[in-house]
Amino acid sequence: NNQTEPLTVTFYNSKNRVSIVKVDSETGKTVSGATLRVTDSYGKEVETFTTTDSSHVLSKLAPGTYYVTEIKTPDGYVLDNEPIAFLVSGSTSNLQVQFKNKRNEVRLGKVDEDTGEYVAGATLRLTDSNGEEVETFKSGSDAHIIRGLASGTYTLEEVKSPNGYIRNTKPVPFTIKDTDDVVTYTITNKKTKVTISKIDSETGNAVSGVTLGIYNSKDAIEAIKTFTTTSTPTVITDLNEGTYYVREIRAAS
Repeated sequence: NNQTEPLTVTFYNSKNRVSIVKVDSETGKTVSGATLRVTDSYGKEVETFTTTDSSHVLSKLAPGTYYVTEIKTPDGYVLDNEPIAFLVSGSTSNLQVQFKNKRNEVRLGKVDEDTGEYVAGATLRLTDSNGEEVETFKSGSDAHIIRGLASGTYTLEEVKSPNGYIRNTKPVPFTIKDTDDVVTYTITNKKTKVTISKIDSETGNAVSGVTLGIYNSKDAIEAIKTFTTTSTPTVITDLNEGTYYVREIRAAS
């Protein structure tokens, strides 16, 4: 039997046009450098491309459901690997698909070792893995926010401590990944603490009622702080780092 079974061939004369663009979720501006992959409902790859400042156009797609998935995100953005579906029908002409992403957010600051609260007035410096400065800033009563850091390793260090705190000389390294959304890194510090007592040279007992002054140099005339001794040591917690001198101003009555 030389008869051939009929073969059915379907032609899709679609003039559809699908524009795909990646935009910043906050600004709405186009974002270049993302790698996106388009697949059909069977998971077959249609096209993989890198976004630019303009829309990427696909045309003459067969009717059906398609998916856009982000494979690689540009520096500073959070990878969103949740596919976005779009439908192409026989009546589709110009379809626009937006793939929105947000920049990562890094919160940096200095916190009090005892209270865990943010401390203002410290000078902090952020550097990248090459030791290049990213930003130097002063800490505030809230976290300092930096958005859009590229994936990689960074180091946060304290350059200058605020009044009444001991500078923490230990750097804080951390790594930013493309899947990081909001992360927080802080430098912990403790307040300066000086205990001062007036002691009887013969008995060794504490002497109350003596007025003492703290001076920032040996020849200083004006005290930066004065206090009266009691039967227990006096604790001073708000001195900056440096050398100080204690001088008796008035003896006990």
